Amino acid sequence: MVLKRALNYINNKGARAAVKRGLSKAVPKLLIEFPALNALPSELMIEPTSVCNLRCPLCSNKSLKRKHGRMSLEKFKTVLDKAGPQVKKVVIGLTGEPLLNKEVWKMIKEARSRGIFVEMPSNFVLLDNFEMKEVIDADLNRLIVSLDGASEKTYKKYRVGGDFKRVVKNVKALCKAKENAGTKNPEVVIQFLVMKHNKHEIKAIEKLARGMHADVLSLKNTMLWTSLTKSKREELAEKWLPEEEQYRILDKELKEVRGSPKVCPAVFDYCSVLWNGDLCLCCNDFEGEYLVGNIIKQDFAEIFRSKKYNALRKAALEKTLPLCRECEISNGTFGGKSIRLKGDSDEKN
Repeated sequence: MVLKRALNYINNKGARAAVKRGLSKAVPKLLIEFPALNALPSELMIEPTSVCNLRCPLCSNKSLKRKHGRMSLEKFKTVLDKAGPQVKKVVIGLTGEPLLNKEVWKMIKEARSRGIFVEMPSNFVLLDNFEMKEVIDADLNRLIVSLDGASEKTYKKYRVGGDFKRVVKNVKALCKAKENAGTKNPEVVIQFLVMKHNKHEIKAIEKLARGMHADVLSLKNTMLWTSLTKSKREELAEKWLPEEEQYRILDKELKEVRGSPKVCPAVFDYCSVLWNGDLCLCCNDFEGEYLVGNIIKQDFAEIFRSKKYNALRKAALEKTLPLCRECEISNGTFGGKSIRLKGDSDEKN
């Protein structure tokens, strides 16, 4: 009873995240031995759809074996209801393209009405399928636009099926709409995966991002997804990964270059929810190979503190799962550089 009251105090008073982070870093084994100490997560990654309109060479989506589908607005609301009021941040997106879900802006608006910080990654080809008023009214906090080239030729080499001019036009239109509406939301982040074929355009992408009136340019190091065979990883690395160490996470043997192993935040601090409500181990578990329950059908707290989830946490901590050994997040090696192009957004996270 005392422990339960203490956990309720932590959740209700807002100190939950700070206390939990401290415990995760200092005594992760204690959290595994005593699951009740795991306060419910303040962050969710929710997949509005598993379908994507592009076929990027280093993305696992094109070879996804699990069933494809889209989450409905009602199921999205159910996920938020059952996750609990301690949720303060939601990332809308996992393996698919969020804009392929026609209700995505309604989902964002729903989360924002609950005071939740919302971030969405997108290839942004399909923005012009929506009314700009709906986009602005949704009040998305942060938008991450994948734009891995400052020219059409470079962009199309990796973003297979994409439309460079359409993306640039969409970003400009959104930034103009923000200005007309007198709002700073969403913060527009141009994400540029640094690869062998596009590294010569780093200066050009910064110029383009400024010209589009984006807020931030993110130069991100490129990873290879897990579950690839050794030969396939070597083939893809040779073709796409740059030689320069500052643009790499993986060395020539395809192991982590920098960042000592740390406690993975994915298994302690947030949850990944697939389009059908299934909870997978983390955002790197693209196939849903390590499912721990279904948030729509089961009690969230029971799932989060279950023996099954805890066993996977232990395996993740010990790096015995293949996807953990090859993951940038679990090793604390996020990699990359952000360049702020304009002033801060009205909310940070």
